[in-house]
Amino acid sequence: VTPDGNPEWTAADEIKPGDVLQLSAGERMVVDALVTAGSGTVDRSMVTGESVPVSVAPGDRLEAGCLALDGPFRVTAQARAADSFLSEIAAMMEAASTNRGPVVSLADRLSRLYSPVVHVLAAVTFIFWFATTSDGWTAMDACIAVLIVTCPCALGLAVPIVQVVAAARLFERGILLRNGEALDRLAEVDHVVFDKTGTLTTSAATVDCDALRKREAPVARALAMNSRHPMSVAVDACLTTVSPAQVEDIMEVRGCGMEGWLDGKRVRLGSAAWVSEIAAPSPGSDSLTASVTFAVEGQPLRAMAMHESLREGAVATVTDLKNQHLPVEILSGDTRPAVARVAHKLGIETFSAACQPRDKLARLDELKAGGHHTLMVGDGLNDAPALAGAHVSMAPGSACDVGRIAADLVFTRPALSAVYSALSMARLARLRVRQNLGLALAYNVLAVPLAMANQVTPLIAALLMSGSSILVVANALRPEFRLSGLIGRKLVEQPGFLPLNKVREQKP
Repeated sequence: VTPDGNPEWTAADEIKPGDVLQLSAGERMVVDALVTAGSGTVDRSMVTGESVPVSVAPGDRLEAGCLALDGPFRVTAQARAADSFLSEIAAMMEAASTNRGPVVSLADRLSRLYSPVVHVLAAVTFIFWFATTSDGWTAMDACIAVLIVTCPCALGLAVPIVQVVAAARLFERGILLRNGEALDRLAEVDHVVFDKTGTLTTSAATVDCDALRKREAPVARALAMNSRHPMSVAVDACLTTVSPAQVEDIMEVRGCGMEGWLDGKRVRLGSAAWVSEIAAPSPGSDSLTASVTFAVEGQPLRAMAMHESLREGAVATVTDLKNQHLPVEILSGDTRPAVARVAHKLGIETFSAACQPRDKLARLDELKAGGHHTLMVGDGLNDAPALAGAHVSMAPGSACDVGRIAADLVFTRPALSAVYSALSMARLARLRVRQNLGLALAYNVLAVPLAMANQVTPLIAALLMSGSSILVVANALRPEFRLSGLIGRKLVEQPGFLPLNKVREQKP
């Protein structure tokens, strides 16, 4: 807003401290600012993880990333975009990403020695047969057979073919793999950390309207259905079976709630402090701390508790993870009572509340120092540094852009069962990789001595080489999950092994 009061569009990176900005309903802050005029509610869930919208008034601070639910507000910029909360998040993400060491696959390590060893064996074979037979053609045939039979197609295909197949099967389940390394890291996970708001819970809140009396429910419904504020929508959804009363002169008071007149008395639905102005005094009541309240003028205040809805499959997923001896904990920026309620519903004993982004990152660093490989699942802007710094990370498709970019995997379907499916698929992929490497090495252990002994012609060597590649590809494509051999038994003995049969039961 210019000094003469006219609005004009300005690029975010051109905003400087002291500039006056106008924030309308449905818009997000792009810089840290101070409210100077207007009042209302903002959604800070993406920034701090708070599940309940927060009322703001002149003098309150808004971080970059806050969403205005009503308005307009006049705010004064406190920092440039490059120095805002968003830039702080970006800096922490960059620092966290550099802490993750490169993952080099077993096949890559084997390939470093493979070529020189093969060429040495071929040279030794040629020299031996030329020295013993004095026949250059015989020596050349044996040398060529060694080079062909040891062509590293099977070894080269062992890892990438499994990753391609696993990525395709994850995609069928609505899980997008952003890089192949994530699959290797996911198979190593021994600790799982969840964000709460938007991850374990959905963005839609529910309200318990049992506190309303029979004659009050129709009045509250009449007020709620005239507003699109999240709290009003939740009350309206709770009272869908109730017919609205004939309330007159309904109006919305920004930052407070809904007001109307019924039989000459004011009725209000909204924040506790505002509604209590017309309610009968109730000493010792804790209603003033409630999120949503209702009152008819001169009558007692009715407090309605707001609850978050658990994401589909959340209970089953946490149970499955715990059954596989994987510790589960919650790191949330929401209040302790809200986090405790969700943790109790899911049976999670370890949780932390009121966590800032740096607190979440510090906890992951603590787990890493303890030798743990942690999977972080989150969706908010405040989760981005933790998603970038975790051993491996996942985000729902509903996450903010920064969260999806920071995550290694993104699940596009609403059910949280995608976390367990991805873990199971990663463990299966690790088993298939080891099986493929075992098959490729076993083939070479058997075929190379035969070729060096001049028992294999170049043509037979080519057929054997092609057959080993087909065997590796066929093993990666096997639809059924069967454990066989020493590798399979050792993996089953590991407490963190996840069988795929549960995943196969959850077909879309």
